[in-house]
Amino acid sequence: MQQGQNNQVTVQQALQIAISHFRAAQYPAAENVCRQVLQAAPDNVDFLQLLGLIASQTGRDGEAIGLFERAVKLRENDPLLRFTFALTLQKCGRLDDALLRYKEALALKPDYADALVNIGNILKEQDKLDEAEQAYKQAIAVRPDSAEACNNLGTVLARRQKPAEAEAAFRQALVLKPDHAAAHYNLGAILEGRKKSEEAARHYASAVNFKSPLALSNLNLANVFKENLMVDEALALYEHAYRQYPDHPAILSELVRLIYNAGAWENLGDYEARLIKMARKKRSGVYVYALICTRATAEDMLTSAKFYSSDIDPPPFSHDKRKSGGKIKIGYLSSDFFAHATAYLMIELFERHDRARFSVNAYSYGANKEETPMRKRLEKAFDSFVDVEGLSDREAAQRIYDDGIDILIDVQGGLTSKARRGIAAFRPAPLQVNYLGYPGSSGASFFDYLIADRFIIPEDQEKFYSERVVCLPDCYQPNDTKRKISEAMPTREAYGLPEQGIVFCCFNACYKLTPAVFDIWMRLLEKVPGSVLWLYEENKSMRGNLRRQAKQRGVDPDRLVFAGHAPLPEHLARLRLADLFLDTLPVNAHTTASDALWAGLPLVTCVGKTFAGRVAGSLLTAANLPELITYSPEDYEAKALQLAQNPAQLAAIREKIDKTKMQMPLFDIHRFVGNIENAYAAMWEKYQAGEAPQGFVVEQGKK
Repeated sequence: MQQGQNNQVTVQQALQIAISHFRAAQYPAAENVCRQVLQAAPDNVDFLQLLGLIASQTGRDGEAIGLFERAVKLRENDPLLRFTFALTLQKCGRLDDALLRYKEALALKPDYADALVNIGNILKEQDKLDEAEQAYKQAIAVRPDSAEACNNLGTVLARRQKPAEAEAAFRQALVLKPDHAAAHYNLGAILEGRKKSEEAARHYASAVNFKSPLALSNLNLANVFKENLMVDEALALYEHAYRQYPDHPAILSELVRLIYNAGAWENLGDYEARLIKMARKKRSGVYVYALICTRATAEDMLTSAKFYSSDIDPPPFSHDKRKSGGKIKIGYLSSDFFAHATAYLMIELFERHDRARFSVNAYSYGANKEETPMRKRLEKAFDSFVDVEGLSDREAAQRIYDDGIDILIDVQGGLTSKARRGIAAFRPAPLQVNYLGYPGSSGASFFDYLIADRFIIPEDQEKFYSERVVCLPDCYQPNDTKRKISEAMPTREAYGLPEQGIVFCCFNACYKLTPAVFDIWMRLLEKVPGSVLWLYEENKSMRGNLRRQAKQRGVDPDRLVFAGHAPLPEHLARLRLADLFLDTLPVNAHTTASDALWAGLPLVTCVGKTFAGRVAGSLLTAANLPELITYSPEDYEAKALQLAQNPAQLAAIREKIDKTKMQMPLFDIHRFVGNIENAYAAMWEKYQAGEAPQGFVVEQGKK
C-alpha cells in the first residue's frame, strides 16, 4: 500500500488507517485497506480480525466466521480474539459453537467476566437455568460491579420462582448502573407481582426514559476493547452508537472519556459542550467522572453528582451512641488495596496510625488480590483486613456494621470507576467520610465529611460540596516515605531520550491531556531547540494519535517520546532523567506530582477552579515551592519557558528539593498522621456530643 506516490505506509500505519475508516463507519474503505495488506501478508491476525468485524457489521456472517476461524488458528492463546469470534457466532444464531468459543476464552482467562455473562445468556436462552444462574454468579464473583450480570441473574431467578432474590439482584444492578433500562423494567415486573404497584410504576417509567434499542453486543464488545487498552477500537463503536442515539447521556459520557483516553480530539468540543449541557439539565446517565476532564465547573459536577446519587436510598442501619473513652474504630473501604497509586500514597498512614487511640480496619472489594509486596504490606498494616468482594452491598455493609466501625472512610467517594457506593449508602457507620480517591464531592447524603485542605477548597468554594469540608493543615495528601528509588541510574539513551537538550515530561494519565494544554507544550518545543516531550504511554492508541496532533501543530512527531509502565523504584529513578514536569489542567497531577517531587524533579502547575485542578498547587505549597505555581495558562507557559531557558535556575530548584525534601510538610508523614487523626477525633467528639456535622479546620500538631 502506498501513501502519495513514493512514501511507503507501514503495516501499523495501515492498521490505523483501516481503524479510522472503521470508526467512521466507512466500511468499504476500511475493507479495501485490509484486503490490500492481507494480499501481501495473508496471516496478519489483526487485519483478519478487523475484516471479520467489518463483514459482521455489513451482514456477511458466513464470511466473518471464516475470517475469525483463520485468525484463531494463527493466534491460539488470545482470549479476546476467541471472545470476539464467539460474539459473531452468537449474533448469527450458532449458540453451541458460540458457547464453545466463550468457554475457550474462559479457559485462557479464568476471570473473564464478559465471557461468563455471555455463557449465562446462551444457557438461559437454551432454558438451562441452573447452569445459567451459576455462570452469572461466577461473573459477579470476579466482577462485582457488573450491572449486566446482576440484571441477568435476576431474570434467571425470576424464572426460577425466586422473587425476593430476583428483586435483590435487580436492585443491585441499579445501584451499579442507575440508568439500566432493562433492570428498571424487570424490577418493575417483580414489584408488580409482589403487590408493590406504586414503586413498580416508577421503575416502569424509568425503563421508558432510559430505554434505547442500541444493540448491547456492540457496547459489550466496545467495553472489551477498552478493557484490553484497545481504545481506538472501543471509540469506533461508541462513535457509531452516538451517531444513532445522540441524545443518550451514558453513551456520550463514555464517548467523551474515550476521546480523552485516546488523545483523539477531533470533534471533542461539540461532544463536550453537549455533555455539559446534559449535566446542567440533570439528565440521568451523565457519568460524573466524564465531566472531570472537561470545562465543567465545580457547580456542574456537584449538580451531576447529586443527581447521580439521588436514586440510591436503601434503608440505613440505626446507630446508638456508644460511651466515649475507648478506641475509635475506623474503617477504610476501597477497591485499591494492591499496587495502585492510591495505596502507594496511603500505606504509611495505615502503618503509623496510633493504635492507642484508634482501631484500624480495611474492607477490600478489589478483584486484584495478587500476592505482591505491596499487597502483603497492606494486609499487615491493618488490625483487620476483610475481603468483602464476594459479598453483596447489603452483606458488606452488615459486616462493617457488625464490626462496630465508628468512622467509615470511603477511599473512592462512591464515584470512581470501581466504586461500590451501595455499601456506604446503607450507612453501616455513624460517621462516613469521602477521602482522597475521588477529587470532588460525592453529591451523596450518606457522606458526612470530605477531607481536603484550604488550598484545594477555599472557604468560598465549600458551597460546591455536599459534604462538610474538613481542612487539614499543610496538605490533604499523605505520602509514603519508605518508597525506594532504584539505585541503578538509567541513561537517557535507554529510554530513547536525547543526551543533550531539555526533557519536558508529563506522566499523567492520558485522559488529563487536553488540546489547550497540548498547544502550550507544542509551543514550548518550538521555542526550546533540541527539547523533547516525554509522556506515559497508557494505551495502544495514544502514541499515534498524539504524534498526529503534534504534526498538525507543525512539530516533528518524533519529539514526542513515550515510556511504558515500570515498577515504582525504576519509575522514580527514570524521572530523574527529565528536566521539568509539565502539569495538566483542568485535572492536575496527583500521585504523579508527588512522585516527581520525591524523585527531585521540579514541576510547574497551573491552578484550576475545581478540586482536581488545585491538587498540584497544594502539593507544591506543602513542598515549600510556591514559585512553581501559576494561575493562568499564559503564566504557566511563561514559567515553563523561563525555567527551560535558564538551566542554572532549574538546577537550583532541583538542589533545593534534594536538600530539603525530608523537612517539607509534604513528606513529613508523622506530622500528617497527627493531623488526620486530629480530624477523625474531632469528628467523633462532635458526634458524641450530639452535634450535626460541620466543617472545620484542623489545628496543627495537637493530639
